[in-house]
Amino acid sequence: MTRAIAVGALALVLAPAALALPARTSFTPSDPLSPRQYYLAQDHAPAEKAVRRIFAELVDERGMDAEAATDYLAGMTDRFALAYAAELD
Repeated sequence: MTRAIAVGALALVLAPAALALPARTSFTPSDPLSPRQYYLAQDHAPAEKAVRRIFAELVDERGMDAEAATDYLAGMTDRFALAYAAELD
């Protein structure tokens, strides 16, 4: 019983402080090098094209099911996937 009272009193003490915290609206990178980081770039077309090409090769040509092809693609490093897609073309 005393534990429940203590928890309730602590909640009443901490609740106003929690409500007074400012809400974060969105994440804004503050790193000055963020425009140069490839994974933050807006142009993902070459990588998307490579992934789609590899997926089509695995499913259509090699007969893998979609889940196995997705797992195989997920395990590839970026460098390997781009090199693999270049070999397919």
